[in-house]
Amino acid sequence: MFEFEFMRLAFMAGAVVGVLAPVVGFFLVQRQMSLIGDGIGHVAFAGVALGYLIGVSPVWTALLAAVVGPSRSSGCAPGARRPATRRSRSSSTRGSPGASCSSRPRAP
Repeated sequence: MFEFEFMRLAFMAGAVVGVLAPVVGFFLVQRQMSLIGDGIGHVAFAGVALGYLIGVSPVWTALLAAVVGPSRSSGCAPGARRPATRRSRSSSTRGSPGASCSSRPRAP
């Protein structure tokens, strides 16, 4: 089975993912952000499809989509919740619409 190069590479890639995914998942669950990992996975899958469509390496487009996608939607939606910090846990964690997006103007 390991006489083919692609099988050895696939085994190594699976081993790396098998070691790193639980480590990342543990911290996401501890920070109560477990659904973010699922969302990033879906955005990366869209990046793979985009790479195939435009003829670019799907690995690089998936990486680009996984980095750019979540940064574009990081609480910029109206009514998005801001993460609670230690100083503001006693106060409301709900920010005003657009409060966490300095690049977009707020509606009057």
